[in-house]
Amino acid sequence: MATKTLVLPKGVRKGKDGRFYWEFDKLRTDGSRFRKAGSVKTAEEAASKLKSAAEDFESNEQSTGRVPTFGEWCEYFKTDIMPVMPSRSGKPYSPRTVQGYVAIIDATLVPMLGDIILNKMTPEHVESMLKKAGGEAQTRKNIRNLGSKLYEVAQLRAKATHGFNPFKAVLIAKPKMKRDSEGHEISHVRVLTADEEKRLFAEAECHWCFGAILIAIKCGLRMGEVLGLEWANIDFDKGTLTVRQQRQRITKKTRDLMGIKSKGGLMKLDPKSDWGFRMIPLPTSALKWLQDERTRNQTPFVIPNINGNNPKEPRRLTQCFNDVVTKAEITIADEHGKPLAKPTFHDLRHTWCTRHANDYRTLPHVLKKLAGHSRIETTLGYYVHAEEGDLFSAQHNVS
Repeated sequence: MATKTLVLPKGVRKGKDGRFYWEFDKLRTDGSRFRKAGSVKTAEEAASKLKSAAEDFESNEQSTGRVPTFGEWCEYFKTDIMPVMPSRSGKPYSPRTVQGYVAIIDATLVPMLGDIILNKMTPEHVESMLKKAGGEAQTRKNIRNLGSKLYEVAQLRAKATHGFNPFKAVLIAKPKMKRDSEGHEISHVRVLTADEEKRLFAEAECHWCFGAILIAIKCGLRMGEVLGLEWANIDFDKGTLTVRQQRQRITKKTRDLMGIKSKGGLMKLDPKSDWGFRMIPLPTSALKWLQDERTRNQTPFVIPNINGNNPKEPRRLTQCFNDVVTKAEITIADEHGKPLAKPTFHDLRHTWCTRHANDYRTLPHVLKKLAGHSRIETTLGYYVHAEEGDLFSAQHNVS
């Protein structure tokens, strides 16, 4: 007589010890895993345990399957998704980006939209929120884009079952270019003239921020990259500077959120993007200052704090730069009364890019690499500025 084959349900197996092992393992709709397992003496008991686990799973899904409010989803996104979520480059978001997103979530999205059920949110809710938030068009666009990102992830997780993303249905007009009464453009960027640069250096010589200003305007580094410079990044034999890191102040809240262990908030971070890692040949003036400074500065940092155990704080550099600009009497209007923006430290990078393009005729693809930009459109469209003298010289070449 043939032996009857024991047919076991899926999820049950018989072990070598004669016991029956069962396992129920399934993903919840929020992406978390529901798992139960064990072993019993008989196949019938194993099947019963498996069925009970499946019932528990369904019950759990029904009890937690209510559509959350936008505020609840924001909190979950902020604490559980964003710290490990990939950016457009495929890499995790930088602490500075997370810090900016958290500020928008806590200050605007949750207070103004937090009580609305995800499935009941409409474009009108979003438009009302943006109107109350106010600010520049770019600020409103950043808020809208982050809200859209949050809602899109909610749709992917089946938390929002709307057929559309209400944030994407809201359009934000580009702002008109600001002009004075005579039609002159009022720019938010200040490209220093050769005379202004000379006066800036003359005044900065008696301030500790002279080296930071020199490196920024002669090498085009961002503030965080200037503060991140260490002597190990300078090759005096080859006369080059290598950007390998930056220094940024990150709040304790952001560090805790991302699970970053750090003794202080002034953190060493990678450059802004993969293209930020770069080598820059040093101009003679910058190389000479670095050589002289190295004989006096025995800390690991090119721009150290007073104790030498860290670089200077970004806010200290900003304060020092603003003092130098004021004492150098850099005007906020030209000789014709045309309004000019007050220079910021980042404007030194704009000045550097503009000098290279307009005065030194650096090739665009070379300038892009020196600046550490991912796209040449950023270099030419945002950092290089046409000056009035260039417009006249260009027109004179036309026959």
